Amino acid sequence: MQGITSDMVKAIRANFLFLLVIAALVTALPLILPDDMNSSGANFALSTIVVYFLHRQVLYDFPMPLFGKAKPPEGVDMPKDSIGRFMLVSLLFTVLFAVPAGFVAYQWASSVPGRFNAGQFVGMMLITGVPLLWILLSVIGTALPAAASKLPFSFSRAFQAGRKTGLIVALQLVIFPGLTFAGVFAVALLVQTTLGQAMDSAVLTYVSDTLLSALFLIPSVMTVVVLVRAFKTAYPPE
Repeated sequence: MQGITSDMVKAIRANFLFLLVIAALVTALPLILPDDMNSSGANFALSTIVVYFLHRQVLYDFPMPLFGKAKPPEGVDMPKDSIGRFMLVSLLFTVLFAVPAGFVAYQWASSVPGRFNAGQFVGMMLITGVPLLWILLSVIGTALPAAASKLPFSFSRAFQAGRKTGLIVALQLVIFPGLTFAGVFAVALLVQTTLGQAMDSAVLTYVSDTLLSALFLIPSVMTVVVLVRAFKTAYPPE
C-alpha cells in the first residue's frame, strides 16, 4: 500500500493547482449560464477532459500546465493526444452504468401510478449507479488509461487485465477514493452547517465552494492512479 499511497500523494501535489482552476470554473458556470440552460452535456465534456489530462499526467509523469502544451520529462516518449477516443470510451462507460441504473430508478420513482418522485429517482440512481460504476472500473477500467495512452485497446483486452487485477482494484477504489469522498462529503456538510449562515458574502461563498469542489476532485485523481497502476501491471502487451 505504501507504493500506491506515495503515487497518489505525488499525483495530488502535481495536479492540485490544475484542479483548483477547474473547480473555480465549474463553480462559476451556474453563475454565468442562464437558469433554464441544461449544462449536463457541458459538465460531462469538461469532467471527461479533466480526467483525460489526469490520466496523461499520471501515465507520463509531467507537470500539469495551466496554459500551453504539456511537456513530458526528457526521454519520455508521450504519444499524441487521443482525447477523442478517450471521450468515446468514457461515454460507453457512462452508458453501461447509467442506462441500467436509470431504468431501475425510473421504475422505482414511478411505482405509484400517475406520480413521479424526483427524489426517489436521484436516490435510486446513486444506490444502483455507484456500485455498477465500481464494478465496471474494477473489471474493465484499464480501458481508460489504454485510450489515453493511444495504445491499441478493446474491452476484451481490458477484461483480460481485469481478471488479473480486478479484486485489488476493487479494494483500492473503496479504500482510497471511496473513503476520501466520504471524508470530503463530511467536511462539506460540516462547513455548510457551521458556516452556512455566517457566510453572507458572495465572494466568501464562491471561494468556499471552489475549495470544496477542488477537494471533491481528489478522489478522481486517486481513481486514475489506481487504474494506471493496474494498466501498467496487467494490460496485455501489443
